[in-house]
Amino acid sequence: MNQFFCTHDQNRKKVCAPCGRKIILHGKKLELFEITKDVESKIQKYIDLNYRTVDSEYPLSICGTCRKTLLELEKGITNRPTPILPNYRDISLVKTTRNSSQICYCYICLTARETSHKKPLVGRGRIRQFNTTIDVSNGLDSRLNVNQTSSSTSTSAAKRDDSIKLCKKCFNVISKGKEHADCGQLRTVRNNTLDLVQNLPIKTQEQIALNILKRKNDELNDSNSTSPVLNIHSNVGRKTRIVINPEKKIKAVHFTQEKLDNFRVNYSASANDMKQVTNFIRSVGGRKAVPPNYREHVSQNSKILQDFYQVNYDFFDSDSKKAISKEKRPVVWANSEAILHFAINYRGFIGFPNVKVMMDGGQGFLKICVTITPENYILNLDEPEKNNLYKKNKLTSVKRLLILAIVPKVKETYYNVKTLVDLIRLNDISFKFTSDFKLLLIINGQQTATATFPCPYCFISLNSLRNGENSADTATLKTYGDLRHDYEKYCNFGKNQKMSKQCHSTINLPLFNEDDNTLVLEKCIIPELHILQGFVNHLFWRGIVPLVGLEKALLWPIKLNLIAKNYFGDCFEGNACRELLKKSDQLLDPEIYKDVGYFALVPYVSAFKTMNKIVHNYFSVQIIDTEINLEALLKELDYNLKSTGVSETLKLHILLKHLPECLKYINNNGLGLWSEQAGESIHREFLKTWEGFKINSLDNEIYAENLKRAVIQFSSLNL
Repeated sequence: MNQFFCTHDQNRKKVCAPCGRKIILHGKKLELFEITKDVESKIQKYIDLNYRTVDSEYPLSICGTCRKTLLELEKGITNRPTPILPNYRDISLVKTTRNSSQICYCYICLTARETSHKKPLVGRGRIRQFNTTIDVSNGLDSRLNVNQTSSSTSTSAAKRDDSIKLCKKCFNVISKGKEHADCGQLRTVRNNTLDLVQNLPIKTQEQIALNILKRKNDELNDSNSTSPVLNIHSNVGRKTRIVINPEKKIKAVHFTQEKLDNFRVNYSASANDMKQVTNFIRSVGGRKAVPPNYREHVSQNSKILQDFYQVNYDFFDSDSKKAISKEKRPVVWANSEAILHFAINYRGFIGFPNVKVMMDGGQGFLKICVTITPENYILNLDEPEKNNLYKKNKLTSVKRLLILAIVPKVKETYYNVKTLVDLIRLNDISFKFTSDFKLLLIINGQQTATATFPCPYCFISLNSLRNGENSADTATLKTYGDLRHDYEKYCNFGKNQKMSKQCHSTINLPLFNEDDNTLVLEKCIIPELHILQGFVNHLFWRGIVPLVGLEKALLWPIKLNLIAKNYFGDCFEGNACRELLKKSDQLLDPEIYKDVGYFALVPYVSAFKTMNKIVHNYFSVQIIDTEINLEALLKELDYNLKSTGVSETLKLHILLKHLPECLKYINNNGLGLWSEQAGESIHREFLKTWEGFKINSLDNEIYAENLKRAVIQFSSLNL
């Protein structure tokens, strides 16, 4: 290397990488302009992703203007034009050897040797632009001295270029003393051409090949294709097929019949909806993406239970305001024993399955429904992942629930419930029952929860309950024999409702034909959802709101993005109640207790935390942890509730007094297996199916038939 010239690596530090100009020091050290890792990442982010300081084709410094531009781009300021990185990668560098004495004439080295500063082509200040193109004239090939000022060197280079002549036919070199080859031989032309191309730099060879492929593509008029296929002549044999920008092959997707059925159940899709979905899948994934004959399967799958349902017209206590007390209504129903036997065999259950019957009124219908789970469902819990649209739902879910009877626009009265129970012959099967407390008292033949004796499980009076007194009647659990005895006593009083308090508020026969020694608590499981909602809502609306005020009390659920629903006043739903129990610590916020003091809310937080432990262990579908002492938790909860000063309600009484006994009659499994949640959720879920068959007028001739078709489809898909 000439001692008067710097090496290529030294010159890399003298040129700005983004704009390609020479670094002007202005008295500063060259080290201040070096590109750090942080600056390198910004150049890759905003200018060119391929820039690497480790590659010898790129400069290693950055000028002050380009540095400011990168800083402004990082802050989102785009006033300055973004520099265009010169095509450094096209530079062909000299191979360095130990004995090499060649001077590098690449663009970087030529720019570093300049004595003047390159001027912008357009504008000044923030709008200036520079010529960033690197070509043969300014250092594309470092081996050619294209910018030397010495005339002797230029003349010798010209003489060297002029002394080489090539034949236009065979591309052989024509010179003195060299015998010219036969131009008629194609093989000679090909070999000489290949030798000529192979002597060029690798990047130049690639550019030549790319230009040939582009020209070939243009000749075939296939430039609009995303992945054109070119047939190129090869040395021997067939043509070589070259694909430009080949598309990645997408793996074929095949939807099984089970996955499509589960998808349909999760979205409550009709047969026509599924036909449209499968048509779309076939148009994208091909004919084999959907199982053959799936349309016929969709139609048949919606009618599996069509032989079990029938329509009756009976008189019911209607919900209309007409003077007539009873009106005729269509009832869609199925024989309980027949449909239950079919469902158990269809699901392949062995032994004695768990049958849970639920009843509730909502969204214009009074419904009786059932869920069926295997005998060892909790012990061998094999549940699918939540929110997976292609797997079956839990057997306790509303998506696996069957309708036994449904009647539109009627009240929840003893007469209506008895009519439905007798119609479907519910007492012919073995089951456990769960519902809200209103229907639970109706089933038992009792008066409402505000009667003298409101508890469906024991003989506690309303006054004792409100005063928190623990009498002997609290420990005495009701049997179905007690209910029948109280009804006979009520009949002896001439069915005078004023004397109902002498009969423990029992004014009708119980609707379940159980033995006299069977406890009500053994047959009718505690409704865990209503217990949870009653606990949280009572403490919040009757305890915290009066204590701190409505506005400050609502700060707690608002921070958790929870809202109250308006049913009979303000009420938090089940999921919201569960979240409030988990995040009870956030109730101790200075914004909430600043007017009443920190310790005023401590009993409420303690009560919520204790209840959270009870719900987690005893209200779920998981196996109960026997190491946790339920009696100790209930005593702690009772103490915390008394510390708050809130009154004891029927739901709190059942939670504190009857939960341990109830768990014994369900084999110490969690209440979640027997939850009434599915019976509450069916109203909204059934409406999705009913929308496809809906008739607004009850007087329409096809109303009953459409209601039957909707029930058949709903239950068949849930089977």
